[in-house]
Amino acid sequence: MEINFQKRRNFRLIYNVPEILTTENDEGIIMAQKLNLNLQEGDIQTKCTFKTRRKTKNIVIEVLPHTHREMLHNKLKIEWTVCYVEDYVSVNRCFRCSGYNHRHTECRKE
Repeated sequence: MEINFQKRRNFRLIYNVPEILTTENDEGIIMAQKLNLNLQEGDIQTKCTFKTRRKTKNIVIEVLPHTHREMLHNKLKIEWTVCYVEDYVSVNRCFRCSGYNHRHTECRKE
């Protein structure tokens, strides 16, 4: 028998951001805003960006555990916009059988 410890996943946060923020310049803008967190290069990774039905742009970032709590309690200010932050939790759910952890294209049930 082997004992394997599961590696902890980094925390994911979601910000509502203005249109000028892109995946190329997002890390630099966030690091410039959060000088009191002592962030280093590579602590923040962009996972995806998407638009909601209300035409607002959201960005999902992955941060290390020691910066997660501090980033939740701080707001990001880009141009004239205050960007609020929340934990990002996505749940895979099938629309055919209402089951979890798979999509309707992979569903085996009728």
